[in-house]
Amino acid sequence: MGGSRRRDGGPRLPVRRSPAAAVLATGLAAVLLGCTAGGCAQPAGSAADESAPVQVDTAFAPDPPAVGPVELAITVTDPSGRPVEDARVAVEGNMNHAGMVPVLGRAAGGDAGRYTVPLELTMGGDWYFLIAVTLPDGGTVEHRVDARVVPRP
Repeated sequence: MGGSRRRDGGPRLPVRRSPAAAVLATGLAAVLLGCTAGGCAQPAGSAADESAPVQVDTAFAPDPPAVGPVELAITVTDPSGRPVEDARVAVEGNMNHAGMVPVLGRAAGGDAGRYTVPLELTMGGDWYFLIAVTLPDGGTVEHRVDARVVPRP
């Protein structure tokens, strides 16, 4: 018996998988699924990391968010619960499937730590919103909110 051959005629070599390759593949799968070493992305609500320099809380109006104009209200507070004013807040909304142009919005000021970002949602379905907060001291915090966008009633 002559052993198996590749399509190009060369001999088929045994495949050896190293432990490092398994770790790399597992890490890549976690990133693709939206998870990191610190855990998976949090649903709509508040930031889960208590060691973060600020707390980020969110709410949609209308709730649940619907196709068309919506507002994403974002409240930013420091670890002691005091409002963070004068931050810059940017939001990028994306659908979970490829092929859609992101929806972008910005807010600044933050009266009593509350920021309102107007968005125009183009389609119903599963969305995620990446919130980037640039703090007055120049530090940045990122937060993710997942939401199901429904048809306008």
